[in-house]
Amino acid sequence: RALSQRTALLNGAREMLGRGQPVWAMGLLREVDPAHRDDAWKRVVLGVLPEHPPYATLHGSSALNYAAFSPDGTRVATAAVDGVLRIFRADGTGEPVTIEAHRGSILHLAWSPDGTRVVTASDDRNARIFRADGSGAPVELSAHDGIVTAVAFNHDGRLVATASHDGTGRVFRADGSGRSTLLPGHEGEIARIEWSPDDRRLVTASNDGTARVFDAAAPARVVV
Repeated sequence: RALSQRTALLNGAREMLGRGQPVWAMGLLREVDPAHRDDAWKRVVLGVLPEHPPYATLHGSSALNYAAFSPDGTRVATAAVDGVLRIFRADGTGEPVTIEAHRGSILHLAWSPDGTRVVTASDDRNARIFRADGSGAPVELSAHDGIVTAVAFNHDGRLVATASHDGTGRVFRADGSGRSTLLPGHEGEIARIEWSPDDRRLVTASNDGTARVFDAAAPARVVV
């Protein structure tokens, strides 16, 4: 019965919209039981409002530098100036996972391909990998002499690339084992780093006015 009532109310709201009566349409939409306000209901609401409101508003404790959806789109990770990493449900329901991640500001973050981990970049010169559910200890990725500006998992989640104001990129094993591999050559700060789709190369972007493409198997060799 509740579902049939929802359908009738949605149809009525659509009819009111077609007649150019958005106020009446919104009145009908408000009558829909909150438990049945699904995507169809939201689409009609967006048709009523003159400007599209946010689907959800995710509140942090300080200014945010970055936010990213999980690979399946169900969660959002936010990077905050106060060093706190938060993992929200993308629909805004429930309480976020809150992690005191860094002593400095978090500048960038990236999800692992399977959505179980998040890697963060901070102006405290470190990158760290956290489990998205907040459990366990982080994996420390520490080798840079400057602010870490960007991070990226490769496509199987076993490696993490980092970029820094020290003018270098680095590649770490995601489990924290072994030594990092250096990506040298820039004369200025590196702002971003990305893997190629096949994970065989990395590209860096720097304020020295260049982008460099590195062979992931032999990082000292610049391809371009």
